[in-house]
Amino acid sequence: MTSFLQRAADIARPLFATGTAYPQEQADGERADWGWFPSLALWTGVTIAAAAAAAEANRQALDWAAPVFYASIALLVSPIAGRLVWPRTSRLERISLLLLAALGLFLIRMIHEPTAFVDHDTFLHWATANDIMRTGRLFTPNPLLPISAVYPGLELVATALSEMSGLPIFVCAQLLMAIVRLIFVVALFLVYERISGSSRVASLAVTVYMGASSFVYFDTTFSYESLALFFLAVALLIDVRIEQTDRWLPVVAIALPVLAALAVTHHLTAFIASLLLVAFAAFEIASRKSPRSFWRIVTLPAAALLFTAGWSEWTGNPTEGYLGPVFGQAFEEATRLLSFGGGRLPFVAEDGTTAPIWLREITILSVLLICLGLATSFFRALAVAGVPVLWARFPKRLPEFLRWDNNRLVVLTLVTFGYPLSIILRMTRAGWEIGNRIGPFAFLGVGIVIAIGLVTFWQGWSQSRLRASIIGAALAVCVIAGVFSGSGNYVLGSPGFQVAADSSSIEPMAISAATWTRQWLGPRNRFFSDRDNRLLLATYGGQQVITTLYDKYDLGEVEFSERFGPQELDAIRRTSLNYFLIDMRLTWQLPLMGFYFDPGPVYRKPPAPRVLQKFNELAGVNRVFDNGYMSIINVAALRDSPDAP
Repeated sequence: MTSFLQRAADIARPLFATGTAYPQEQADGERADWGWFPSLALWTGVTIAAAAAAAEANRQALDWAAPVFYASIALLVSPIAGRLVWPRTSRLERISLLLLAALGLFLIRMIHEPTAFVDHDTFLHWATANDIMRTGRLFTPNPLLPISAVYPGLELVATALSEMSGLPIFVCAQLLMAIVRLIFVVALFLVYERISGSSRVASLAVTVYMGASSFVYFDTTFSYESLALFFLAVALLIDVRIEQTDRWLPVVAIALPVLAALAVTHHLTAFIASLLLVAFAAFEIASRKSPRSFWRIVTLPAAALLFTAGWSEWTGNPTEGYLGPVFGQAFEEATRLLSFGGGRLPFVAEDGTTAPIWLREITILSVLLICLGLATSFFRALAVAGVPVLWARFPKRLPEFLRWDNNRLVVLTLVTFGYPLSIILRMTRAGWEIGNRIGPFAFLGVGIVIAIGLVTFWQGWSQSRLRASIIGAALAVCVIAGVFSGSGNYVLGSPGFQVAADSSSIEPMAISAATWTRQWLGPRNRFFSDRDNRLLLATYGGQQVITTLYDKYDLGEVEFSERFGPQELDAIRRTSLNYFLIDMRLTWQLPLMGFYFDPGPVYRKPPAPRVLQKFNELAGVNRVFDNGYMSIINVAALRDSPDAP
């Protein structure tokens, strides 16, 4: 059996492994030279201006807007990536170009919301920040996202900046996200560099990471995952530093507040960070090559687990109730998909909108490129890590197999299995968002593994500019596909109003109606409305909105019921509802997100106008606001009347 495996290894060796670790950068590649940075900085400004022009063209419904917008992203990323793959680029230039790419992509994202919040998740955390500033206390319930109130790390930092500077929360949020993004990129570069021993591999790994579906848009918005990923990168950097220094206790002391901040910022990122640190420690112990003591190995992962589990337990373990059903339904649909039981149609929104053919082709090409990169780099990464498989004589005993030199690289290589899992989940309705959220963690491994393949196989030490340009174009394709995959068909927004379309549903008339409620009805009234108007009511209006997630009642069934009867009245009484905000535009089209209120049944046709007008026929109901499209219905008298139907 051993001889058979050895022969198989001899055959496979040229395909999958280098036989040795990649060579270090040449000495003249380490000069403190700015290189192409000034020219590419000027070019990046041009591409950002082109993206802004495309966004304005999109508002005017011009056909060329989307192609020009995505082309501007490609023209920003491609030359930077081509320069990073070049063997003789200096370390200083690599770091500068990574910061340039990160800042350029951040500014392109800012085109999406230049003056105010428009993305769905930003409103959820803005509401929590408003509660902190209004009450001066933590843990005020947030019906939009109840778990946000018990993971307030992001809101604490943003509100502190706002209070100290006097700037609006939006300005502070954008400044915070910009700073966090730049530090995150540098920290991730340093993590990869210390693990791989190569600034070239590290810079390419970060560039590949930029192809994650949430990198450009979602993880730069005012959302708790955005800040938590920064803490994750810093924690990984500290972990690598502990391994490489003799004075490790002071470094652990620095790590403790970072891990504590991560634990109170985002549940999922904190748990994944703990798992990564535990895996690093477990593989180091299993390899039996580490000169470090047992306590030096396990102190940091133990602290991460203690902070993460301790905070979750102290706050009542809300994560289980919040994520448990979501993961359960997602994996159930994924299992059904793998057994050919059907799934979500790729590139088709719930309202039937189909992505342009060229965007579909780019996204498929990106998946193929990443899969090709993993196929040609997976075993090469293990070779660099010193795992004795395929490229050395096959070990005769299991203890000989459990010996490797680079524990962290082995773990990150295995993390790449999360990428195909994320693709499968994205093919399901319930798992689409989870697949999107897995992306930034799976790409921690995908980035460094593909980067090793680029350095040891695809580009090597070749001086060919053509080859470097092709690799730069391939990485640009991955970034474009990541932007589209994470944001869908409406990354530029819609020229007009769209129903239940998140940012494409946020417009001045709805904001004005929400602001009116604060001025004339006062704050903290119990309101119910559709998915997007309730965001505005909770933030601009300061109202207490009713949600299924928090109140456990779906008043959407009341709003969309054919008639108003005892069952509908009972739901209003149980939720102590004061007002309905009725938006007649819901009758125009199907919801882009698949639902008008909370995730649930997928609608096949919009409601009839008479369904939303049924409140006009009820005694004890007052219409206190009407702008022709939206009306606010006071149902307090109906709710309290003993003679109500």
